[in-house]
Amino acid sequence: SGGAAGVSAFGPMADTRCIGGNTGGNSARKWRTGSVRLFKKWMFRNSYSFCTDTKGPKNPGWEIRILCYNRRMGNKTIFLVDMNAFYASVHQAEDDNLKGKPVLVAGDREKRTGVVLAKSYECLKLAPIRTAMSLHEALALLPEAVVVKPDHRLYEVYARRTREVMSQFTPLVEPFSIDEAFMDMTGTGRLFGSAPEAARLVQESIGTRVGIPCSIGMGQTRIAAKMAAGFHKPMGISSLWPDEVLSKLHPLDVGRLFGIGQKGAARLKALNIRTIGDLAVADEALLTSLFGASARELQASARGLGSDLVDPARYEEIKSIGNSRTLPRDLETVQELSRALYDIAELVGRRIRDRNMAASTVTVQLKDDQFKTWSHGRSYSEPLCLTEEIFRRADELLREMIKPGRKIRLVGISLDGLIPEAQTQLTLFGDESNQKELEQALDRLRDRYGQDSIRKGRSILPGSLGDRK
Repeated sequence: SGGAAGVSAFGPMADTRCIGGNTGGNSARKWRTGSVRLFKKWMFRNSYSFCTDTKGPKNPGWEIRILCYNRRMGNKTIFLVDMNAFYASVHQAEDDNLKGKPVLVAGDREKRTGVVLAKSYECLKLAPIRTAMSLHEALALLPEAVVVKPDHRLYEVYARRTREVMSQFTPLVEPFSIDEAFMDMTGTGRLFGSAPEAARLVQESIGTRVGIPCSIGMGQTRIAAKMAAGFHKPMGISSLWPDEVLSKLHPLDVGRLFGIGQKGAARLKALNIRTIGDLAVADEALLTSLFGASARELQASARGLGSDLVDPARYEEIKSIGNSRTLPRDLETVQELSRALYDIAELVGRRIRDRNMAASTVTVQLKDDQFKTWSHGRSYSEPLCLTEEIFRRADELLREMIKPGRKIRLVGISLDGLIPEAQTQLTLFGDESNQKELEQALDRLRDRYGQDSIRKGRSILPGSLGDRK
């Protein structure tokens, strides 16, 4: 192997070492030297990064993997940018008449139905309105509130805009939810100043160019940045560096640690583990009995420790999720095709939930007995991850596609426009929340005992994938 070193705009350039492949000969050495220049853009990372490049010498089975690392690596600078009251702020940014007014994002004001998905900060100053409160209750507390219906497509547009602004500061921007994103700002000090100075620039840029307020947390790990972002809202800039963990993190109620939840906090408090500091020094065996394999990670989080990797491709790797099946026999009736479609919806629904994703586009594919294939898709304002919702949308498409007398031999569903499922969590209340819990329970049973271990009645009727008649 060989190495080369130099200086980049962001500090000493990382050593570059070639591992694997044929590293002998002048051509290989020349290619490696050129690759150092090509990989200067990776120096933003200041971390261990792997990349496979197949543009090297054309020897059979050639592969060179570049391991870029910075000798000065050790302390990273991670930001978590959290959009304040995101849904309500988007509507205020879109409509000047809503600025400065108490805004509730919820259902129908005239019918007084639905629940509060989001509220502007003006609401908090006037009444104790909570997210998930019924709209009827919220309006009783604050009759003058302006109620707007949710528009998930609009929220996605604004989420992209905020990430575009962040990408002007670093290429390492990873969406965490629709209103949050991690930024790896390591090595950008010469460009944007200290971490607080850079955070102020990011905050001002998003406010000016997108019109959305945000809070920013800073730390050396993802969990530290995430916790810091919640210290001061709205428009706060807070840090949680290693020397601040004892004073800032450990005195907090244990329920405030990301990943604990209400039930987990109750179990910990029953054992007199009341603060995050208590959790940080608790007996590991005791925690394992409560939380299983995740106990070690939770305790590390309580100490401000964890991953520092910001990966922009984390949600870009999967562009779509789909399944198709050749039917046991050719089908003609809509009723039978609908049953087969439901079985496919169960498969893709389980897969998308396994990946903690949701989809905004559903496409149905059909192939007839003459092997002619056609498809029909549609995008929706609310992302989907539940089997029943996926099936309902797919069934609507199927009924628009099917023609009398046509024999169908293959049915498929594909889900596109994938986003992290966290972007849909605020909409899952009431019956929809119960449906999600039911489907997750079915997923767990099938994970343990197999896909066919539990089936719905429609899956054994004529036309379903289990129908062999």
